[in-house]
Amino acid sequence: MSKTATTTIATTVSGDGLNAQQTVSNVNTSALPPSTVTTANGSVTVTVPAAAQGFTIYPPIGSVITKTLKGIAGDTGVPFGPGASFPASIGFAAGAIPSFVITANGIETLQVVWA
Repeated sequence: MSKTATTTIATTVSGDGLNAQQTVSNVNTSALPPSTVTTANGSVTVTVPAAAQGFTIYPPIGSVITKTLKGIAGDTGVPFGPGASFPASIGFAAGAIPSFVITANGIETLQVVWA
């Protein structure tokens, strides 16, 4: 049975005379199964499935672990969390990213949904 994964991000900004709304969707018919990543006190390399066109990382609600998303372990990277109960999403061309690194200051399990 074939599956389709649809990732939709909606942003609404309002107040002080500014009103803006944007919705972006990505559809991937490869429907890769979600996976989990367990962080360490240090760096963990995550292998990206070849058909993936992006991913969304869901940290545990109420996380107190600081995490940084990196291309390779030596990068400065982009921090996300702690305490962020919302996901972090990245999109890219299929096959463009073979892996990425998550550096953390503790151990927790993240859910990764591949787009």
